Amino acid sequence: MKHIWLTLAFLLALATCKADEEINCEENLPFTCGQTDRFNSTSFEKDFIFGLASSAYQACSINRGVNVWDGFTHRFPHKAGPDHGNGDTTCNSYSYWEKDIEVMDELKATGYRFSIAWSRVIPISAPSQKKEHREWNLETTTERCKR
Repeated sequence: MKHIWLTLAFLLALATCKADEEINCEENLPFTCGQTDRFNSTSFEKDFIFGLASSAYQACSINRGVNVWDGFTHRFPHKAGPDHGNGDTTCNSYSYWEKDIEVMDELKATGYRFSIAWSRVIPISAPSQKKEHREWNLETTTERCKR
């Protein structure tokens, strides 16, 4: 019986070391936008839909009205995730949407899902921006559909 426990302890230690080895592997550099040739839609079968997605709250912080998530993340930052982040600083697709489309082209994306924040469509806190947002949504959507 003693040998079984010793064998199990050895296997557990070996499995733990192997798991650490796989996680801590340093020869694989993280993916960056400059390496889109390493991983794109051609990495899959021809009929595979290689889709990308963005969230309005994560992508657009400029020129929008206040929404429910703004209130939540400012009132309870400790509940907003480990980095206590909020929508004040984002990846700013609102300004850099053309660059985003270039990256989608580099990745040879065959699908894209995006969302439009209600605070852009019906900006109660900034009603004068409503027309500008509709034009931005139409322009970016039209350009994405062309490609």
